[in-house]
Amino acid sequence: MQLKTLQMVLTILQSPLVPEDEEGIAQLLHVCFRLLANARCADSVHTTAAATLRQVRVCVNCVCVWSAIRPLRLASFSGALEG
Repeated sequence: MQLKTLQMVLTILQSPLVPEDEEGIAQLLHVCFRLLANARCADSVHTTAAATLRQVRVCVNCVCVWSAIRPLRLASFSGALEG
């Protein structure tokens, strides 16, 4: 059940169903961290939780980069229309 939960967390974060507010994302991350910190979990759960958190970090970095680039691209596109 724990492995399925971690798979679902990553699926949600990579889909259009991703929470748009910080609270929703924080809840998903909380699940990952709790499973990672739980000493009673199997090694496979710890490994999967760590991998899920690494993949989440990549997704967040991509969103941050896209958020920074998008306004620049829109500004250059509108400037090309005006000129």
